[in-house]
Amino acid sequence: MFERLFKYPRVLARHREGPLAEARERFLAHCANEDMAPGTLLRIARELLVIVGRIDTTAETPITRPQIEVAAHRWARQQRRQGRIGGKLSGSRDLFAQVATRWLRFLGRLEASSPKPSADTELMEGFATYMREERGLSPRTIFARGWQVQKFLSWLSEQRRCFAQVRLEDIDEYLNLQGQHGWSRVSVATSAKALRALFRYAEQRGCCAVGIAAGIVGPRVFTHEGLPVGPDWNDVRRLLSSASGNAPRDIRDAALLQLFAVYGFRSGEVAKLQL
Repeated sequence: MFERLFKYPRVLARHREGPLAEARERFLAHCANEDMAPGTLLRIARELLVIVGRIDTTAETPITRPQIEVAAHRWARQQRRQGRIGGKLSGSRDLFAQVATRWLRFLGRLEASSPKPSADTELMEGFATYMREERGLSPRTIFARGWQVQKFLSWLSEQRRCFAQVRLEDIDEYLNLQGQHGWSRVSVATSAKALRALFRYAEQRGCCAVGIAAGIVGPRVFTHEGLPVGPDWNDVRRLLSSASGNAPRDIRDAALLQLFAVYGFRSGEVAKLQL
């Protein structure tokens, strides 16, 4: 696996000669079997080399989640001091924690007594934190996007699909299905926007294939999308009935209204008509 990911001899040697090289390579092969993109595998390989230098897997006791969180926070602080990340630590910390948790679980070194949250739960929690701390979105927006994302993840679970294996065709199928079930273009576009934000976040953390977010396109929404195309016909009939008298004004109004309602004339076109 290392030979597939790294071309420069010095970089390749660093990964080959680093601690637990055989275990890291086995985990990368496992990730490759889950159809992860080469760019995602590359990020995981780099992160693993950082993790083995900061978490002692040779101890007899299993590694706990608090230990992972402490190591992740220390690594993020070190990165900031060295000027490799900006003011916020959450991105580097989350990537460290996510890769370390998956790798230690793969090795059987994660504390068994710790409750194992589902991958969807971890994804939702991380996404909510990202929207709140990094994007500064309002609670209402976070709730709305979370609802859209949870609905998609539930559909994905019904299809017995793993999030890491999602393809752009799956998202298109989901959005088309919602449209067939009665969703308006506005609702489908809102869902597409939420999913685009989710996959942009997931790509940054190496949780899915790269390029999905850029390919999510919702339906075109017009400015006056929600306005009715015209009044209800029962209302039109009542309006015509109001001009049913024999007075010259009523006769004129009835003719004008019928031209509007039946032929679709515009007011300017009717005003220019002559006998």
